[in-house]
Amino acid sequence: LETETEKFPMAFTLNVMEKIQDEYGSTKAWSDLIQREGEPDIKALKFFITEAINKGLEIEAGSQRAASGGRCRCADEQEKTQSNANGDEQNDNVFDRQKQVKKQNQ
Repeated sequence: LETETEKFPMAFTLNVMEKIQDEYGSTKAWSDLIQREGEPDIKALKFFITEAINKGLEIEAGSQRAASGGRCRCADEQEKTQSNANGDEQNDNVFDRQKQVKKQNQ
């Protein structure tokens, strides 16, 4: 979606379709609203555009992280939290493995 000053990525994915189903009961019910005779249901159209842009931005952000070789900081924090909850004996994620390597090197 492009305006004169901004460009927004859009993605119509299964996740967006699922949100449409949750909001309108079915994709057909939503489709009927936006394709009705006269003019489309603006609320239904805005719902789709918002969800599609949000998904597009999410995908774009993930692609940029992958291209830079970086990870999402929130994912790192979630892994650390899970690691702490599991305790040292779990050794099921990168932070546990780092602890294990440090212990072996000492």
